[in-house]
Amino acid sequence: MNLELPPETEVWLHQRAAKTGMTAQQFALMVLRNQSVVEPEVVEDDPPNDHERWIAGLREWSKDHPGGTHFVDDSRESIYEGRGL
Repeated sequence: MNLELPPETEVWLHQRAAKTGMTAQQFALMVLRNQSVVEPEVVEDDPPNDHERWIAGLREWSKDHPGGTHFVDDSRESIYEGRGL
């Protein structure tokens, strides 16, 4: 299957793929799979490392979620404070 994409979409696809360390084809497959209801069969063109694909997907997901802007005290003392430990 070949898809004809508008030039701006193709540029966006290449830019996002580069940020995740994937090729544009690998990134497009990942995006399509994330939107799919049924998991497709594995094909030979898939990236060989599921861990790298998972990390790339996590990075892509995190771009839509803002980071914290305030200090969070996650010290052991603050976590267990008031528990009598």
